[in-house]
Amino acid sequence: MVGAPGDAKADDAVTITLTAEVGPPTSRINTYTNASLLKVGTSGGGAVLGQVVITQHRITPLSVDPSNIAPNAIFDLQVSVTYSSTDATAQDFNLRLSVTAGDATVWTFSDDDTGTPLPQSQAGGVYTLRLAGVSADGSPRVGRVRIQAPARSSTADRSVTLGLSIVSVNLSPPLEDDYGTPISLVVKQGP
Repeated sequence: MVGAPGDAKADDAVTITLTAEVGPPTSRINTYTNASLLKVGTSGGGAVLGQVVITQHRITPLSVDPSNIAPNAIFDLQVSVTYSSTDATAQDFNLRLSVTAGDATVWTFSDDDTGTPLPQSQAGGVYTLRLAGVSADGSPRVGRVRIQAPARSSTADRSVTLGLSIVSVNLSPPLEDDYGTPISLVVKQGP
């Protein structure tokens, strides 16, 4: 068990450095430092047996400018996720797009693979894409959300800001990660 320093606060980033050393005749030292994927908890707990992380996101095609999207444009939001666990069992995760600002009702969010509209789970807009059978070996898994921008408005920009998070479906306690950097999409006002 690892304890946090006395001045640590809940949700502070944790950096762990592991060093392995092999003596002579090989005489090698190798060091690995995590990329602050862990956070200080509010209470003690058991061993951490797994972790899920949103490693990156991107909009494709790359020609799409999120701050000036063409009216009615259709594009993909690709989110890369990794899951690693001491248990080799693949798990299901929900990728959540939470509308934190703007009007989501004029934007369309769907599963890029099936074309099915994403379920909206709360008033105000939390859209969910199920990622089934994510491998526990740390290999990246990409979730693709197809987004259709609204028509241009003559009176105001049409924008939406999305927060990204991922949460396990069947694990207890659940594994989750919050990407932290929101994504803003804008169709500029025009004639």
